[in-house]
Amino acid sequence: MVDKAVILLRAGSGKKILGLPLLLRAILAAQQAGFKTFYLAGSGEPEEMELVELVKKDQRILSSPLDLHALRIEDLSSPGKPATQELFDSSDGFLLLEGDAVFDPSLLDEAKRFEPQSQEIIIFKTGPDVAGSDSNWTGLAVISGNLLPGLLTRFGSGNDQSSEPLTALPSTATIRYLTLSSGHFLLRVNSRESEKKAEKALLSTARKPQDGFIARHFNRHVSLFLSQKLIKLRASPSLL
Repeated sequence: MVDKAVILLRAGSGKKILGLPLLLRAILAAQQAGFKTFYLAGSGEPEEMELVELVKKDQRILSSPLDLHALRIEDLSSPGKPATQELFDSSDGFLLLEGDAVFDPSLLDEAKRFEPQSQEIIIFKTGPDVAGSDSNWTGLAVISGNLLPGLLTRFGSGNDQSSEPLTALPSTATIRYLTLSSGHFLLRVNSRESEKKAEKALLSTARKPQDGFIARHFNRHVSLFLSQKLIKLRASPSLL
């Protein structure tokens, strides 16, 4: 079962949605699903390193037995560093996740059960299947470890934050698409419109199946509305 993750740092990875940076939100969700080792892959720019340090200092991270590595993509050209050696030696599967993605936390519980074959990447979708192409990169996959160093090296060589990982796959790679159970959500936050969709989707996870009629149609609407406003005001529980 996959328990290691590579997160691609993007320009929007530090964007706060409902009070949490996207990168921190992704790590906490993956931790809840049982992931323990994380490689935060980026160009090593100061903004990225500041975000990584901010995440490492978060109390929820400090109090958890997580193994976090800030990985400069250019370091992959010379194997041997402790933080990258596992990528070169491993034939295991890794979760591959965009750092600006928002998703249903339960999505990872299902995704981690799929173990890729050698030279294979399995891309997860939450909508109808379509023919495979570069535009079908959703931001979430499991990938064979022996594909990762080459993919990341080619992906980062142009330092293009808008590029998609699928364009960096070697010709020997096999791409498989899987649609996960209905009810999950997965989207990239790269515009004001997608930010609003992300907030709405995340708030919907606070609804409970056991809610009665009054709770479902009145109480929950009021509590979620107030929660959203209080988060934007940065009100802490101690102030309430």
